[in-house]
Amino acid sequence: MLAVAEQLDMDVLDIDPHVDLRQYGLDSIAVVSLVGVWRANGANVGYEDVYEYPSLEELVSFVLQSARR
Repeated sequence: MLAVAEQLDMDVLDIDPHVDLRQYGLDSIAVVSLVGVWRANGANVGYEDVYEYPSLEELVSFVLQSARR
């Protein structure tokens, strides 16, 4: 969540995990950067996943389920 807050130039406490990240101004350039950070930390997430699971809650749930497989 910190990486998202940094990309959006927001305080982490101001991000509602249930809100579509695009409503905060997340664009394709930020998505590329975030996916790179997440992959570097071992997450199995692709660019399309950020759009398929647009809120932090949905995205984290997806990543956790993918890690269990």
